[in-house]
Amino acid sequence: MSTVTDAIPWGYLAAAAVVLLLGVGVGLVGLWQVVVTLTGGTTLLALLETALPYLVALVVLALLEVGIVVAALVKVAREVSLDDIDSDQLRSLVGRARRRFSV
Repeated sequence: MSTVTDAIPWGYLAAAAVVLLLGVGVGLVGLWQVVVTLTGGTTLLALLETALPYLVALVVLALLEVGIVVAALVKVAREVSLDDIDSDQLRSLVGRARRRFSV
């Protein structure tokens, strides 16, 4: 078994950071497009038509982000020994999660 610092999945964390930055970028571009549409004096249907692709992209990126974070947590939970965890509360939480989810 390795220690907590050895078990940090740097690849997962880098992927999570990239997906987070992509989400912020998509959100800002979508917000800009909505503002441009609003200033053009268009209808509500045109506004929804403009915003929908960005909302779908944000939902997909959010689901991807959750998947990456869960994968990172599972990897850490599999590699870390309970004896290496200093906090009693965290040790009991990891122990319960291992028993419940068969990690």
